[in-house]
Amino acid sequence: MSKALHQEGEAEIAKLLDKLRKKKEEGGFGVERIVNLNAWDNPFHPISDRLISVLVGVFKVEKLNWYKYDLDLDALKRYGAHLRKLWLYSSCNWGTLFHWTSEDGFLNSGHFPHVSYAPLSHYAPITYPLLTLNLARGSAYHHC
Repeated sequence: MSKALHQEGEAEIAKLLDKLRKKKEEGGFGVERIVNLNAWDNPFHPISDRLISVLVGVFKVEKLNWYKYDLDLDALKRYGAHLRKLWLYSSCNWGTLFHWTSEDGFLNSGHFPHVSYAPLSHYAPITYPLLTLNLARGSAYHHC
């Protein structure tokens, strides 16, 4: 039976992360860094933004492509300094879009250094990331 039906997905993800982080001597895998993390979230019972941000911080994720609509950048601010590339997906919620492109969003260089915003230029299906932030190059690429 699917864990998602019982909304246990977040607890299972937390267990997995703990197992990855633990040293081999403690029965884990001893993972210290995740360079590229791609994940498809459950749209009905998504993982919390807080857990995603903790994962980014603990494993010092450089490239985060977590397919979840309207990811809260405030949750990532604390851990986002080492991110080099970030994909953002939108449900077309204007509040979220405004926040992402505001001074409190990724334009705040104190939270996401080396980022600038490329304005919306064309429309594409929402299955593509709405915005890809390439922090290593200091620019943002819009895919819609």
